Amino acid sequence: MDHTIRIWDLATFKCGTVLTSANEGHANVVMDLDVWVNGAEQYLISGGLDKQVIVWNLAPPFAKVYADTVDLPILSLCISSDGQDAPLLLMGHDVCRIGVIVLIEVGRTGRFR
Repeated sequence: MDHTIRIWDLATFKCGTVLTSANEGHANVVMDLDVWVNGAEQYLISGGLDKQVIVWNLAPPFAKVYADTVDLPILSLCISSDGQDAPLLLMGHDVCRIGVIVLIEVGRTGRFR
């Protein structure tokens, strides 16, 4: 396990992009990924043993648009709606605990408001 996220080109079946700690990625094992579609934009959400949750823009150059460090390592995650179109990020931890982060719409600056 090398702390990377690999994005594959399904047309060529080749690895097109590798997100690593060099581009401010995870410092430990990435445990889970999910995709969030917000209108025409797509985001990749990653969580790992380094206690980080990172939201990446899935359009090249795959910029990191949000990052947060939580109290416990993230073993699993999923994105859901709160019923009012605000995405909820649910995180599973190894101590029978679930964490929740409300992700609001991405502003023009590329940050979550």
